[in-house]
Amino acid sequence: MEKKINVDYGTDMDLKAIELRMRTDRIHSGFLFAWEDSRLLQILCLFVESDVVQRDRPTWQKFAEQLGLTRQKILCIENEYKYSHGSVWWVLLAFSNEDDATIGRIILILQQLKMFHVILEISNDVLELVDCLSDHLNSQGTKSTILRPPNIPWTPLIFRSLNSRIERVPQIIDITVRGSSMPSIPSAVKIMLTFADDGMEAALRLTEIFRSNEPRIAVLLLREQQMHVFNAAKEFIDDCLKRVDYIIPIATKGYYDVINNTYPEGRDQLVSSFASDQTYAQYVYKCFAEEYVRNRCRNMRVRAIIPSETTENDLPAHLTCMGPTRFKEAEIREFVTMLLRVRRI
Repeated sequence: MEKKINVDYGTDMDLKAIELRMRTDRIHSGFLFAWEDSRLLQILCLFVESDVVQRDRPTWQKFAEQLGLTRQKILCIENEYKYSHGSVWWVLLAFSNEDDATIGRIILILQQLKMFHVILEISNDVLELVDCLSDHLNSQGTKSTILRPPNIPWTPLIFRSLNSRIERVPQIIDITVRGSSMPSIPSAVKIMLTFADDGMEAALRLTEIFRSNEPRIAVLLLREQQMHVFNAAKEFIDDCLKRVDYIIPIATKGYYDVINNTYPEGRDQLVSSFASDQTYAQYVYKCFAEEYVRNRCRNMRVRAIIPSETTENDLPAHLTCMGPTRFKEAEIREFVTMLLRVRRI
């Protein structure tokens, strides 16, 4: 199939816009984020953001308004979020939280705003996405059914649709971000690892074991979600803690120093790429300690692991909210069996 659309500005661009809309009116805009190739999303953000047509307000705000974003959401993007990823990225993410948000709708708005140069720039990538999803589109039972991605990126609460059925959680704790044509793999257990920098290597080893296990164990590491942590750290962590089955602290001296606020002064906590995990280890601890109190001093979800390079003598006394037992890394297979057995009960 020939994907390239040869159009010059003397041609009727309205007809080309209609052609693209007809091809994409059943493709949910969440595929802009779920597709492995981010070029389409990048071009769309770049050209709408940089539009210099003089209007009473920035083009991206008019674009957002036409897509149906409320004035409150637009103001939140303007005041709080636009410095991360840019305004149009947030507009598209907020729009994609709606069940009926389609790429065809985006093209319609570009057409109504006479932004034909943007339509021209994205046309080839749009057709490439259509080709990628053609088998899925043809297998749909009805032509009115919108094809949706398995998930979209985590979204701050203020941008979510109250009525949306779109799942946001699997991508947060999945092994990798998969292409739209890849099937999602269900996980038996979802866990979050929390650790300081001296537990980083152990966290990597354990993550590899958990993710290669059958049945599959999904693992959340904050460093793999830097974008969301940067945008709204505590809200993101709170959201994740509601979704995971277990919280697994890596019990090291550094971890206890962090949660007790006795980390050595002058020591750089932001050296490694795992800085997010250490930076928010104390906050995660505070959250599950409060949960312990709410559950009448019953530890329901926290299971600490001592890495191979650490001994019991290196650590302070047990913290009640972490449970009576700290498991050793050498016992990881028994630990996995315990997680899966308890989860099935």
